[in-house]
Amino acid sequence: MSQYVDFFIRHDNGKFISIGDYSRSNPIYQALQYIVPYENATPFTKEIFDEAYNDLTRSIEGFKRSIEDYKKQNTLIATMSDPLNEKLERITENESLIKELEEEIETYTAQRYYLTLYFDMNDHWEKNEVWVGVEVSASYLNKEDKEETN
Repeated sequence: MSQYVDFFIRHDNGKFISIGDYSRSNPIYQALQYIVPYENATPFTKEIFDEAYNDLTRSIEGFKRSIEDYKKQNTLIATMSDPLNEKLERITENESLIKELEEEIETYTAQRYYLTLYFDMNDHWEKNEVWVGVEVSASYLNKEDKEETN
């Protein structure tokens, strides 16, 4: 069973409305899983935002360093005396890894943007605030029974 980090808007009337959720495989989940409550929610504060944003940024920087390392390896491989087909195979493998890392950078950059959007909602939506938690539902936060009436 997959877990999710969940985002909510809490209206001035106290009601919570789900505005997004991210599974374990998502960078937002990975950045927040240990800093927000499990089966409950907390306001999405500047401290939580900063910690998660910085975590995503550190990952991006790590990906960039790895790309540079693979590029340096390719330069070295090209100068080696190994047979041409072996050199080309190793360079192709590294180029494939570089492409994967570039895609990760795009993903993490996009997720960092979404995280910023959620945080910025606190400033732009009067009388509403963003809350966040792991494995929590709006119905639980609103203290509704499992059988909801429409």
